[in-house]
Amino acid sequence: MESNAKTLISEAKRGVGRAETLQALDELWRVYFGSKGGRIREFTEAIKNAPVAQKADLGRTLTEMRRALAELFAQKREGLEQRDMKEKLAQERIDVTRPGTKYARGSLHPLTRARRAISDIFLRLGFSVIEGPEVETERYNFDALNIPAEHPARDMWDTFWLKNERGMLKVEGRKGKTRHA
Repeated sequence: MESNAKTLISEAKRGVGRAETLQALDELWRVYFGSKGGRIREFTEAIKNAPVAQKADLGRTLTEMRRALAELFAQKREGLEQRDMKEKLAQERIDVTRPGTKYARGSLHPLTRARRAISDIFLRLGFSVIEGPEVETERYNFDALNIPAEHPARDMWDTFWLKNERGMLKVEGRKGKTRHA
């Protein structure tokens, strides 16, 4: 039995030495350690049929053989994994000094595009676009435009008015509704 174990280990060493890929090594692992028809399983079956006096010695031999083969496969696997990793790193090497790829960050809102297109039309016609504050005082909104005090545009129905009451802005406007801002 011991001579068979040594023969099996030497066969495994030759096979593992020839394995060039992890897939080939896995196939070889199944040949020796496979649950169905593995070469080590044959030794386990032989122990079952052996006389009781020899079972302890055969068990030790089997354990040593398993340990030796497992270590052999582990060393080869580690070597193949390191080789594969080196090859992969060499292929996927990135030049960090090259400028990166610029990606589109989105697009303008359709209303913004429409507003810009309309502004361009008016600019071509000779008009100018002037931007100002969103809230105007009464002087700039009505008095500077010569709108009389009794004009309907100054009614509470047609204009939002801001009043400062105790540090808060009070918005008055349509249909007498009041909101605090």
